[in-house]
Amino acid sequence: MEPGRRKMYFWYATAIIAALIVAFILFVIADTRYPDGDTPLLSGLYTDIGLPFSHFRGKVSIVDGEEARAAFHERGNITLTAGKNNPIGVTITGWKLVFGKETFEIGEGAHLPHFGAVNTTSFITLGPTDTAVLSLRESPTGYSFRINRCSGYFEQFQDFDPPLVKRCPRPNHAPLAPLCSVYLERLSACETPLTFAPEIPLLCKDPLQLASSYEGCINEHSGDYDFYMGEWRIFLGSGTLVRRVGRVDLFDSGDALVDTLYLGI
Repeated sequence: MEPGRRKMYFWYATAIIAALIVAFILFVIADTRYPDGDTPLLSGLYTDIGLPFSHFRGKVSIVDGEEARAAFHERGNITLTAGKNNPIGVTITGWKLVFGKETFEIGEGAHLPHFGAVNTTSFITLGPTDTAVLSLRESPTGYSFRINRCSGYFEQFQDFDPPLVKRCPRPNHAPLAPLCSVYLERLSACETPLTFAPEIPLLCKDPLQLASSYEGCINEHSGDYDFYMGEWRIFLGSGTLVRRVGRVDLFDSGDALVDTLYLGI
């Protein structure tokens, strides 16, 4: 064999061997997974849409099942749940839900909302086992918020879907004069009285309204260890439902795939 041809074959063989080595290394990297099942590099090979898995996969999931699919089709709701392997929480502000050609970004929320005031919002973080109900509708309050033991008062003046649980703590008798405290037990849970029975003294009406109000409730109980209920209500502000999509994809802020809900269309 001529020296030139031998040299050419040598370089061909070297290039093929090098390509095989590189392909093997890339395969190993692509198959190197995090403990929760994610792939740090080339993980798009493991998705059905050609995009990488998020390292939050398994830490935050879309609730699946017939009820979850019905909630989306009928009311435009998607529920997220955080896993137990989530000790410091996962911030989901900046994440996106994609329904076909529609994309909705998760914004900020009020950690402790107040009535009749401009609420300060911040990043939404889900702790271990926390849930978040995401709605395509406008917020009845004008913002997303974290649910607490006093949130049932919101249901008196707005309608939420699903409804907020009305299990507010009973108002405290201590700040009330003895003359007024006897009327406290007559008041409904999670409702601020707008009118009073004629026998209730005039001087008791304002104190009773304050004691049986959302603001009075949070003033009394916001320091309780069990004040927050482990749930967020997040509103994406579309105002219209998304119809006839086959899947819902959840992406993190780096556009990596966190989870998918298949809708069976």
